[in-house]
Amino acid sequence: MVIGGLELELAEARQRCETLLAGRPGFPPLVSIRNQLIYLQQVCAGTAGPERLGEIILGLLAVREIEGWDDELADLLHSIQAAVNRRATPLA
Repeated sequence: MVIGGLELELAEARQRCETLLAGRPGFPPLVSIRNQLIYLQQVCAGTAGPERLGEIILGLLAVREIEGWDDELADLLHSIQAAVNRRATPLA
């Protein structure tokens, strides 16, 4: 569990993302967010490895695409990104 403890935030963020996707099916930034959240849920569950944690860009997508549209989702994405960054960055 490289990023354990995020399960509730991930589930809430994914639910909010799915709700937005229902109104804008196929919207590329939301699809990317959903895919990244699914991957992170898999990492938490131990069904995917942590090799791609450095590729997570939820914070960037939150700033570019979500803030001002769904600020609660944006806050969740920033929180998740911060947790991923802490775990993906090896200690020097």
